[in-house]
Amino acid sequence: MQDILTNKTLDKLKYDLVREGLISFENLTEAENTAKEQKQTLAKIFVESNFIQESALLKFIESKLHIPSVDLKDYSVDRECLKYICTDDAKRYKIIPLFKIEEVLTVAMSDPLNLFALNNLITTTKCDIEPVICSENSINEAIEKYYNQEPYVEKLVQNITLDWRNKLSTEKHDEKTLEEIIFALLNQACEEKSLEIVFEKEVNGLSVTFNVEQQSTNRGNIPILLMPAFIAKLKKMASLDFTVTNIPQIGKIKFLYKNKSCVASVATLPNIKSERISVKIYKPPKQIDNLITNKGDLEFIEKNINNGGIFVVLGSDLSGKTSVIYSILNSQTNKNILTFESIIKYELPNIKQIQLNEKIGLDLSKAMRFLEFQLPDIIYFESLPTAQSLEYSSTLAAGGKTIFTEFSAKNLQDFIQKFDFSKIQKTLCGIIYVNDDKIEIISKNDIFKEI
Repeated sequence: MQDILTNKTLDKLKYDLVREGLISFENLTEAENTAKEQKQTLAKIFVESNFIQESALLKFIESKLHIPSVDLKDYSVDRECLKYICTDDAKRYKIIPLFKIEEVLTVAMSDPLNLFALNNLITTTKCDIEPVICSENSINEAIEKYYNQEPYVEKLVQNITLDWRNKLSTEKHDEKTLEEIIFALLNQACEEKSLEIVFEKEVNGLSVTFNVEQQSTNRGNIPILLMPAFIAKLKKMASLDFTVTNIPQIGKIKFLYKNKSCVASVATLPNIKSERISVKIYKPPKQIDNLITNKGDLEFIEKNINNGGIFVVLGSDLSGKTSVIYSILNSQTNKNILTFESIIKYELPNIKQIQLNEKIGLDLSKAMRFLEFQLPDIIYFESLPTAQSLEYSSTLAAGGKTIFTEFSAKNLQDFIQKFDFSKIQKTLCGIIYVNDDKIEIISKNDIFKEI
């Protein structure tokens, strides 16, 4: 007998079958028990037990879902469409592509209410999906018939890159599975050299975007039914309050990538629609001589650190500026170093790191009022957003302190146009320009030649 539909679809409609007199409640109860014992679908048990004819069940489902059915025995599949769905996905979801008209791919499915399968298809095929109902055995026969005769399809399967969306195909979506999905996302982002993942609510669920400097790439959607549980799990893993949605929060997640410990900050920002969640991945700090290979540049940094002054670490968003600063700070021994950060990315040995927290009143302006009591040699400010904070930093630098701070700009000219040098002109040492792991040291004199 043919297997008509998997449980997601029939579970939704099984009581309608009883209400409309197509099966009895006793038959439904018996079928459910048998399906559980034999690990089969309800559809298979219904038909094999002669509780309902296959044609009647198909007609009923078609009328309820307003989705047409198709008999693959009387249908010729367009072989050109096989390239849109690999063998693994066809077997996993019990689907087969039939034909494509413009941007719409028609797909035969044994379970058209499997939202995870539909979401994965939309993402991987980059097409709109039009499902039609078909029996599972018919689909299995079609997979054997069409895919086994297409060697290029098998080659496509071998070349598939592991994708976080494969985790969505599991029937079980408990806390452990959600955690695995999040770790898979973080590892895939690292693999693609993306340092930011952005989650935003859309009609079809939670969009997943990978950002690599100035380029953004959609990497699928968290289905809308899974979205609340996913967001709650992400917040829990970052030690955030998952019940809070109306104020910004920031936390961090530690994870492994290729056996190396990495850190991702998780920042939420509420808006009128929902929350925008930004997950930024920070590279582990490297040894300074592995990062800056030019001996003259190393000597320039060391000399000016000892003399005091301001270093601006410049680069585009997600260029790795913080990791460069951490590497420089790690190279300094026998110095009293303080950092002031929105979130501690990596715990640095022998360095006093202060995490700002506006909830308890510890913002940058308050921290600045007390830092001189600590007698620091080197200070790292994650940002210096105001003219007053720049002036104060310049005062510290004039007193022999070394200041590191960050500034986002596409290049030196962009920085010169945006930045007010009048506040730090006398105390500026130079710029450390970070661009795709390449580091350039620009001296103070070279900067002012450009202005």
